[in-house]
Amino acid sequence: LSEVNRFLSVLPVELQAMADHVIFIQPNNKSTDQSHPKERSVVDSFVCYPQWPRKCTLRGWLTYCADLQALPEREDLWALSHCCTSDAAAQPQRDKLRQLSETTGSALYTDYILRQKRNWADVLYDFDALHAPGSGLSSLPILLSLLSPMRPREFSIAR
Repeated sequence: LSEVNRFLSVLPVELQAMADHVIFIQPNNKSTDQSHPKERSVVDSFVCYPQWPRKCTLRGWLTYCADLQALPEREDLWALSHCCTSDAAAQPQRDKLRQLSETTGSALYTDYILRQKRNWADVLYDFDALHAPGSGLSSLPILLSLLSPMRPREFSIAR
């Protein structure tokens, strides 16, 4: 749970405010019942895995569905570069994320992500243009599409 709280702390404030609100995960753009003020509909096209619940809180989804310990892949860093705020001060961070995502920057990616084992929270913490107000990451569907699901264990310790 502390990893979830750490991850939430580096998200944009718009998403932090939604942490305990009920959200609907509906990849097919179906209409939802908006009878409760704390319920938010997430109706956008994004990758949705069958094991994901259709109704949960963001905190619950991060706890039980998202693999926060996963290392971001190059294409994830490329997508994150488009989520930086649009001001000129964020340009160096956008460029660095793009550089990390390119094959010419493979040594940089290896050092920064693989050797140091930087997970999602680490990357979001390092690039403050991603969690600044108005960043593209403040969109819940984008966050849902970036994080990979937890994988089932491929072994058992039971006899």
